[in-house]
Amino acid sequence: MRKYYKQVPEWWFVCILLFSITTIMFMCEYYDDQLQLPWWGVVLACSVAILYILPIGVIKATTNQAPALNVITEYIIGYIYPGYPIANILFKVYGNGSVKQGISFLEDLKLGHYMKVPPRAMFMAQILGTTISALVHMGTAWWLMNTIPNICDRELLPAGSPWTCPSDHVFYDASVIMGLIGPRRIFGDLGHYSPSIGSFWLGLLFLS
Repeated sequence: MRKYYKQVPEWWFVCILLFSITTIMFMCEYYDDQLQLPWWGVVLACSVAILYILPIGVIKATTNQAPALNVITEYIIGYIYPGYPIANILFKVYGNGSVKQGISFLEDLKLGHYMKVPPRAMFMAQILGTTISALVHMGTAWWLMNTIPNICDRELLPAGSPWTCPSDHVFYDASVIMGLIGPRRIFGDLGHYSPSIGSFWLGLLFLS
């Protein structure tokens, strides 16, 4: 990198991190009835993301394959805080989605470094692009939900409709299984599949 390019101060990233976490915690507490995730769930999800982003980043850098944390995050919050499917979704987004977005951000910074793009220009482009993307996604989602009758409802949609939302149904099913029912009623002492938990230890043993 050229020496006369100004570097991005570390505190810029820290300020964005603290602002994001604080905003998420405020929203979860203010809209507690709708979002269901308490403040400590946000802290736990962020802790999971911080713990796993380095090893997953190393795996991604060496193999070009990044293991996902969606099942792990669903299992953690589903066991600790069962009966709250929306909380399960949010925990998965903050725990798993943060790692995916963080690694994607690092990939962009690496590409910009190879292309000799000034670090502060890359930083501002990322911030501006993320802000515009979030606003466009949110606006588009609200517009679709308000203009397309029975969107995502397969039983009420006409035959051949493209608005079946397959990915959202997978997300919903996972929230019901791991959030509303909870892994304890499936894999724990209240379920029928508790012996399958031993497979985790067998997998760890074979990997080691």
